[in-house]
Amino acid sequence: MKKVLFIIFFLFPVIAFSQQVTYYYSFSVVGIKTEAQAKSVAENLYDMFDIMPVFNKDLKKFDFASSVNIEESRLKKKIKVYGFQIQNFKKSLEPPTKE
Repeated sequence: MKKVLFIIFFLFPVIAFSQQVTYYYSFSVVGIKTEAQAKSVAENLYDMFDIMPVFNKDLKKFDFASSVNIEESRLKKKIKVYGFQIQNFKKSLEPPTKE
């Protein structure tokens, strides 16, 4: 009986909290013309997403995954400080499909 109680009260919460949600983000930043500008924006967004956002230079957009849930309005406020604007913001719990 003690083992069952141990499992229920100690191990179950550990298992429940160890499941991490991943959000998949995709957005364009109006005003980025060079890779240096994209890198600068990514560095400034690091603290927000807890990872370095990845810039896809072929598609001219940021495309990455993070465990941090960020709303579009908050991202727009942060980016506006640096003189840029967000377009085509997408957030999903499903990984993007390759077309």
